[in-house]
Amino acid sequence: MDFIEAGFNYRMTDFQAALVSGQLERLPSILSYKNEIAAIYFSEIKIH
Repeated sequence: MDFIEAGFNYRMTDFQAALVSGQLERLPSILSYKNEIAAIYFSEIKIH
């Protein structure tokens, strides 16, 4: 097997997996907060 050029390693480390796991548990509250902020922005845009 001949390697012509270097490749990439996109595998997730154990530490990264632990961080993602914690974020996924908080996802519903994060999305709720972002939706509230978006609603405020849209209401202000429609007024002006």
